[in-house]
Amino acid sequence: MAEEHASALGEEVARLKIELEENDEPLILSHDVETARSTAWGAEEALKEERLGLPKKVEEAIAEYKASTGFKRGLVRSSWATYEYGYRVAYARFQAKYPDLELELDPFVDNPTDQNVDMPANVSFNDLRNALGVTGEGPVVSPGGDNLGSLNRHQ
Repeated sequence: MAEEHASALGEEVARLKIELEENDEPLILSHDVETARSTAWGAEEALKEERLGLPKKVEEAIAEYKASTGFKRGLVRSSWATYEYGYRVAYARFQAKYPDLELELDPFVDNPTDQNVDMPANVSFNDLRNALGVTGEGPVVSPGGDNLGSLNRHQ
């Protein structure tokens, strides 16, 4: 009888262990869900912080790029190309308007005779007044009677 009772208790212990494992599974799943939620919340907060800091990072990257020598060389090349293109357009217009006159075709080469030309070290901004011998304030009137002081307003 004691053996039967021990056997019955052993079976009940086994059954209770199985029930416990079955009841423990939702608890484990619930714990896993809470862990996943916590991880997702942390990732969401990190994303918000990253979004807030993004404009500053973009500005820093742009400033760093603009400070690079490659960018500066690109600007020099771009401005030089714009200058040459503007010259070629002006040259074509000049040729169309004055077909009998000639200009130097390639002004972009260094001319040794240009090295010897004396240039003033300090040129005033409004050299038209100086060229016409005008002193003081007021509009500049050219010898032909044109009011040069209001030239910008009529263009």
